[in-house]
Parts: sequence; C-alpha cells; structure tokens
Amino acid sequence: MIAFAIADLDHFKVINDKYGHFAGDSLLKQVGDRLVASVRAGHYVVRWGGEEFLIVFRPMPRDETAHVVDRVHKAINERPFDLPGGEKLTVTCSIGFTEYPFLPGAPDRVDWELLVNLADHALYAAKDAGRNRWLGVRPGPRFEVAVAREDMERGIVHAVKTKKVVLVDTLPAQPTTKGGKARGRA
Repeated sequence: MIAFAIADLDHFKVINDKYGHFAGDSLLKQVGDRLVASVRAGHYVVRWGGEEFLIVFRPMPRDETAHVVDRVHKAINERPFDLPGGEKLTVTCSIGFTEYPFLPGAPDRVDWELLVNLADHALYAAKDAGRNRWLGVRPGPRFEVAVAREDMERGIVHAVKTKKVVLVDTLPAQPTTKGGKARGRA
C-alpha cells in the first residue's frame, strides 16, 4: 500500500507578515529538510505549493500509515526552528492523507489524482478542526467511485455524514469536523 499525504504549515501567513519573507523561506527550507529526515529512503517529499508539501510513502502495510504520518507530524511540531538572526520559532502543521489502493481489492478504481484530492480534503478537515493534527480519509461503506469527485465538491463533512468516507484521527478526544463545508484554512 502506498500513502499520499499533504502537510501544510499552520498560520504561515502570520509568520511571513511578522518575520518577513526571507525568514519564511528559511523556515520552509528547514521544514522540507525535517520532512525528508523523518521519512524512509524511497519516500518522496516535494513542495506542493505555498507552504504545502506532498509526501508519497513507499509501500507499507495499511496499519502502519497512521504511525508514519504521526511521526512526520511530530517531526515538525516537537522542536523549534531557527530563524535568520538566531530567533527560535515553534510552528505546527496539519496533515491530510489517504492510501492506495483506496479500495483494497480494486486498485484501479481510484486514480492518484483523486487520492491527492482526498488527502487535500482531509487536510482541510484537519485545519477546520483546529489545526495541529492529522486526519486520514478511507472509504466508507457507501463510497462510490463514479460520484466521488462530486461528493467531495459537497465537502468532506457531507461525505462523512453520508458514509462515503471515514476519517482516521489520532486525536479522538477532539472533534474531527465542524458543521458546514470543511474548506477554510490558513
């Protein structure tokens, strides 16, 4: 099984506004280095845009995905970063992930583009749930490939409520979604 994750720094605009773009760029490079150091050889880490990073994990058992994503999350959140000028800054990130094959036993039914889209929706849900967490998306009992893109356009909250997808979360004591569309993030 291969996993796709999107990691996004929380409140990055505030960092750029307060410390400047040079400091923001330095922080992004350090985050990239830390992400690469937190994954195994053969995994891929790429800057996906802005302050987002796409991580493609090499094959592993499905039950290991959450542990690997949690390790990556902690690699960003547990130690402060060094800004130019010597100041230290603690930042948090949110991560959304999904796995391939999305439908065990039917690997060709869901393409990589939809998987990345699902990971992105999980990221939005993590942001909406308060940031500094990760969420995964797995197929629910009513998942239908033919309408999956349309379901996701209605929002992940709708997809969860209608049992099209389920969310995987390490923070069960905290809510994983709020009412309405889970789309706003910073």
